[in-house]
Amino acid sequence: MDTIRVMEKARQRSAQEIQDEILRRMTPEQRIDCALRWTSLTLELARSTIRSAHPDWPAEHVERELGRRITGIDVTKLDWARTRPQRDHSGDPTRIDCGAPEDG
Repeated sequence: MDTIRVMEKARQRSAQEIQDEILRRMTPEQRIDCALRWTSLTLELARSTIRSAHPDWPAEHVERELGRRITGIDVTKLDWARTRPQRDHSGDPTRIDCGAPEDG
């Protein structure tokens, strides 16, 4: 198929349909690699945006702000004594108590 036909066919389909077809043709490993690359690109774009808005901030402050934007949590306001992972004594060795506040 020549380039013009491919472009015409592509115009008839939505971008989502084209993306879905590409992803279906990938192996699971390729899809994971693609997702990791997009995540890395997205994080770097967010860092760049923060650095542009605050060129005087050190890297640590940029990372803290990135974390706040992703999680919605301002880590500077956490009570670290309560959030430090503690060993759970329920007998389940895989369970960790992260000190989350109890409801109520």
